Amino acid sequence: MSLWHEQQERWLAYILRDDLTIYSDIEKPPYAAVSERLAIYRNAYYQRLTTIVEDDYRVLRVMLGKETFVSMICDYLRTYPPFSFSVCFVGQSLALFLKERGFPDFSELAELEWALCKAAVAPHAPGLTQQDLLPWSVVEEDSIRLLLQPSVQLLTCYYSVFDCWRLCQEEKESRCIVMCQEPDFILVWRLDREVQCCRLSKEQAQLLQAILDGNTLSAIGETMQEYFEENTLIPWIVTTLQTWITDQLFCKAAVIDKHQLVMEAFDEVPAKGF
Repeated sequence: MSLWHEQQERWLAYILRDDLTIYSDIEKPPYAAVSERLAIYRNAYYQRLTTIVEDDYRVLRVMLGKETFVSMICDYLRTYPPFSFSVCFVGQSLALFLKERGFPDFSELAELEWALCKAAVAPHAPGLTQQDLLPWSVVEEDSIRLLLQPSVQLLTCYYSVFDCWRLCQEEKESRCIVMCQEPDFILVWRLDREVQCCRLSKEQAQLLQAILDGNTLSAIGETMQEYFEENTLIPWIVTTLQTWITDQLFCKAAVIDKHQLVMEAFDEVPAKGF
């Protein structure tokens, strides 16, 4: 370990745990104590990173209130200090932190807001169009898999975080989070340059999850049979996929050999994820 790295470790130990080993490395200022100089840097560290997290979790800040939010973020930063060179990832573990602290409702709200952040910066691949579907024949259904844009995310929520988030966007007063009677399925993606967020039905969520899992169109049809009568299944799938194509959820898809274990994906961007 280099001397510079060792000094960085001592700085971090002071900021996170009040470890005073760093004192010997600091020159005493003319008109103040070493402790005052160190406190200035520590306060600046927390203030800067708290501002970053606050921008990513604006609804959560409203729900908790400014003072409670700042205190919580300082505790979070001591538990999950950032190690990335980019400040963009400072808040990525906040949902986990809140879950570990026994706040599943606020954890789900944080998960939703972080999904919106990821969708905003996710790469974008050439979109699938209605015309791209024309060459596909019925016999190819067992060898066709659809690729979702990297910004697409499906969340399963057990608290009313979507309604809370929506009401905050509309600046409505009633924003309490309650447990849902049934799971809430939330779709997050980017359409053109705008991040979108909407609620899905149980059937839509099952269809999207089947696509996320890499199933072929044929396998997806089998998965959805339990939700529909035989004469209504195919029209519903076609209509839903057409809507999602219009909403730019899909990348250009490839027809693959049915015996391949993995789908041919883009070299430039991942099929899904951040």
